[in-house]
Amino acid sequence: MLVSVIAMVLASSLNPGEFWPKLLLTYGPCALLVFFAYVLEKKASERMKASPSKKALVVIYVSVWILMLSFAVVITVVWILNLSAHEFRIHGKLAGLHGGEELRTHFRQMYIRREYENSSHFDYDWLILSPNRLSEGSLVQLVIDRSTLPNHEDITTYKLPISSWFYDSNSAIELQYDRVKRTISFDSEKGATVV
Repeated sequence: MLVSVIAMVLASSLNPGEFWPKLLLTYGPCALLVFFAYVLEKKASERMKASPSKKALVVIYVSVWILMLSFAVVITVVWILNLSAHEFRIHGKLAGLHGGEELRTHFRQMYIRREYENSSHFDYDWLILSPNRLSEGSLVQLVIDRSTLPNHEDITTYKLPISSWFYDSNSAIELQYDRVKRTISFDSEKGATVV
């Protein structure tokens, strides 16, 4: 981002009075750092060269550099914190669906992708990303849609209970759909769990 701000400053033919406020609003602290380096340091340097009394101007010049270095440190810290911020993740697979059966959900933080084995058999890879851990026992709604005709609905809703070990697991949570019993099950710490 800092590089794009510098490139915009160097390529700009706009009036500085119009340009800098827009740049500061758009790019925030990165633009402020460029503003200090490009405008304030330049002005302080010019005044220091032109003035016969240099003591006060040296203090101002040094203050500008201290301010620029402080901003550089703050921007770096914020950048590192943004990189290290992570989302909590649960992932898995749902196997056992065939033909026109589909997995759906109303849970906004769940992402689903169909993985084909052949034209009539497929599994679903799913992923839940959330900024915070979902609490133990939270229910994620899964919908299996077996509707074949536009006017015939065959939908079953399941509630997947979230367990803390879902987050600890390095492997995917394997859900298995039983077409005869119309159930979804998975192996948990307590044995087989039917949803």
